[in-house]
Amino acid sequence: MSTAQQTQWREYGTLVVLRPDLTEESAQEIVGKLRKLVVQEGGKVLRINPLGKRSLAFPIAKQEKGVFFELGFLGRGRVVAELERNMRILEVVLRYQTLRRADEVDPDAATLMGDDEPAPTLLATMKEPVRAAGDEEGFGPEEEEEWRSFPDERVERERHKKTAAVAAASAAVPSAAGEPVVASKG
Repeated sequence: MSTAQQTQWREYGTLVVLRPDLTEESAQEIVGKLRKLVVQEGGKVLRINPLGKRSLAFPIAKQEKGVFFELGFLGRGRVVAELERNMRILEVVLRYQTLRRADEVDPDAATLMGDDEPAPTLLATMKEPVRAAGDEEGFGPEEEEEWRSFPDERVERERHKKTAAVAAASAAVPSAAGEPVVASKG
């Protein structure tokens, strides 16, 4: 790697999922620690975007929900490596994902978050459901409960296989008269 690539500033965004049972003070402490780490490694914090407490697509570490936030920052590759190393160590971090948003960013032209500026409240819940374009109804609590009540597709396939196997087995059993027995519905 050339020295020009090592000194190149890039914009990164890290999505972090914290345990849902954290207090606001604990969550702020974690955010402060990550923010301080970015600065110590020579990076610059652009934003902290709280996304609130949300349901997870699948349980992570026996947790059904998580507190989401995005940390936007400028830095070099070593900032990302150190940030992710520290997040692996922290037990309250369920998951994280860092994306490179832009290459060759001018750090002097970027709007930075002040060092003394407090992080926004992380544990706020979303007031409105996230809606797709053209979706007038949204996906509220009633629809979510209805969706969760549907059986798993895998369970449905297994039940269908068993029903088909029983029907095939009963259709193949001949009666005393030598004719196949027709399974009655009932």
